[in-house]
Amino acid sequence: MEASSISCELTRKGQFGHIIRSIGQVLPAQGMEKTVIARTSGILSFEGRQVTEGQAVQAGQILFSVQSDGTAENNLSIRYKEAESNYSLAQAEYRRKEALAKDQIVSQAEVLRARRDLETAQARFANMKEHFPSGKQEVKAGLTGSVQAILVKEGDYVEEGQPLAIIVQSRSVLVKALVASRYFQQLKNVRTADFHPRNNSKTYSLDELEGRLLSYSQSVSADQPMLSVTFQISNEEGLLNGSFMDVYLRAESPEEVISVPNSALIEQMGSYFVFIRHSEDHFEKRAVQVGETDGKNSVILAGLEENESLVTKGAILLKLAQATGKLDPHEGHAH
Repeated sequence: MEASSISCELTRKGQFGHIIRSIGQVLPAQGMEKTVIARTSGILSFEGRQVTEGQAVQAGQILFSVQSDGTAENNLSIRYKEAESNYSLAQAEYRRKEALAKDQIVSQAEVLRARRDLETAQARFANMKEHFPSGKQEVKAGLTGSVQAILVKEGDYVEEGQPLAIIVQSRSVLVKALVASRYFQQLKNVRTADFHPRNNSKTYSLDELEGRLLSYSQSVSADQPMLSVTFQISNEEGLLNGSFMDVYLRAESPEEVISVPNSALIEQMGSYFVFIRHSEDHFEKRAVQVGETDGKNSVILAGLEENESLVTKGAILLKLAQATGKLDPHEGHAH
């Protein structure tokens, strides 16, 4: 067996804390979800655009268009022209009043009213130009992210104010973990956590995800008997909104224990073993009692002492070597 395939570390005592295992759900971060709405009633059209759930979009990107229904009160072409005309008239009136005020023909109060009318007309026309060019509403993404849901289909008649799609920003997300109320007193000692996405073999620390603890609930109810603990983390790993993960909450504790990487543990028929290295080719297979785990490391309750040379990489290779007779199961010599 190649020596490079085996790595060892000396066992040490240290603070591990108390682990509260829970299930967490990935949710959009606050302020990072936008609902796109119709600003006018009419017929919705994709106009040949391929807009699908999960698609990445940029802020300001056009998603749909809404064509007015043709009634007089909802004819966008007419409303656009009216807004443009009102803006031109208000501009001319303000200039006229301003010139007359110089000759003290009109009061400053009249000039101020004309200026307010101009600003109102200008704002309405700017809104029409941005959202209703060419007599239709161009529905745009409100932020850069991905399409979480499309709530309409081609040709639907939509009402003003109706939700059309949901856009979520994916650079950071929330993880909401639920725990039993019996852990309430321990939650005040929780400072960090480890996260294991269900679709990933890796477990991440809060620091690795550049995250932080936001809050934990202070009460329960008949409708919500569980306590929630909420973290905000970066989403460089591409976590899906709505997906679930195992969360290992770590409550601080002054007690020092021996903990080992989970890669050092070998499970056989419900029991756990580790390999201790005594010399270059002498390994001892030893039964251990395993306690709490944070998904990456586990507490050893019995079977290990400090300053023992523990095999942390390659333990599975030693197990296979033992099974094939290349490692003496009694003496632990590699052959």
